[in-house]
Amino acid sequence: GYNNGPLNVSLASGRTQYATTATAGDIETTNLAVQYQMGTFRLMTGVYRDVVNRTAPLTAEGWTLGGILTVGADQVKIALSEYGTNAKGDPAAKKLSLGYVKSLSKRTALYTTWARVSNSGGSTAALNGSTTAANAGSTGYDFGVRHQF
Repeated sequence: GYNNGPLNVSLASGRTQYATTATAGDIETTNLAVQYQMGTFRLMTGVYRDVVNRTAPLTAEGWTLGGILTVGADQVKIALSEYGTNAKGDPAAKKLSLGYVKSLSKRTALYTTWARVSNSGGSTAALNGSTTAANAGSTGYDFGVRHQF
């Protein structure tokens, strides 16, 4: 990676080896991420590519764009992403998420996140461990307390 002042760039690649079948095979993963700090706003983006080398290779690609705005000791978070494959129907999922972190002290914070996934091409991506029908959407909420020991 590269980290200089407000700019942080990372590139990663990996390969996991499996027996090649009609539904499985070696998985090659490549990711590129960029983060840029502009005052109280941190812009983040990334692109992703996965290839499953099965008898008929499967390729998946995605991207994410988001940011964190620091307001005093609190944070407002937003992200938009998309991930899809070249499987039959070209399944894809898009997600929008919004979050807020309210700091109560240096070690304790309350947090909440809302997210919405929209599916197309037969995709069944869902949030928080739920399931959904092909091309249906999923909405999720997270609320919690974070304490660092």
